[in-house]
Amino acid sequence: MSKGKEYRSTSQRNLIVNKTNFDQIWAAEYLHSVIRKDMNALIIPLDHDEGWASDAGAWGDQFSSESDFHYDLERPLRSYGIHRITWIDFHQESSESASLKIRQADLVMLAGDDPGAGMDWIEDLGLTRAFQSYQGLLITVSEISQILAAQFETGNEYERSERDGLALIPLIRFHMHYSETEEELRRMIRYLETDSRPLIVLSEKSGLYIENGSLELLGDAFIAEDSDLDELYSLL
Repeated sequence: MSKGKEYRSTSQRNLIVNKTNFDQIWAAEYLHSVIRKDMNALIIPLDHDEGWASDAGAWGDQFSSESDFHYDLERPLRSYGIHRITWIDFHQESSESASLKIRQADLVMLAGDDPGAGMDWIEDLGLTRAFQSYQGLLITVSEISQILAAQFETGNEYERSERDGLALIPLIRFHMHYSETEEELRRMIRYLETDSRPLIVLSEKSGLYIENGSLELLGDAFIAEDSDLDELYSLL
């Protein structure tokens, strides 16, 4: 399994991570020149859970300035010295105001565990084009990273379907939150047996940085391809 390659990318700069721990040494040694303290940062939580996020008031409570979620999302940016941080609450923004905030930001961070729901928010506010034309640093945290592909899977293990993503990184897909368990290995094998695109595999302490089509694997990240199937089977 390979550690790095070059693939065509339609987005200028992307950082894909599982958690907000990208200020730790495994990432910071490389990113200290990428994430600069003079940047204007914009945070966009894209979680959607019928228990709270579908209600505007509850969403606001979840990400209020006093909440643990608010602190956790801002913490790594402040660790890099960034102080100018704004937020988008999708319940409060219009398409025009949200698009303007995205254009004005040097760094946009999307966070969420449900890529399908996250893509719904983006499409509902008409922000697909705003993200596809964005020229700053786009950071995606957790499963929301799947929307960077041309297509991504939604649903559960029994019923899955594909939908269109942003196509910012059309030639690769991601396996997020990886750990070397039999279930995870079988998921990777199933993917590689049915799809020719490389699979970027990210554990909790790993990330992927892309600039002008050049991939930099951070921490424990690696690339799996169909030529790696024999090695993966041997780990079962």
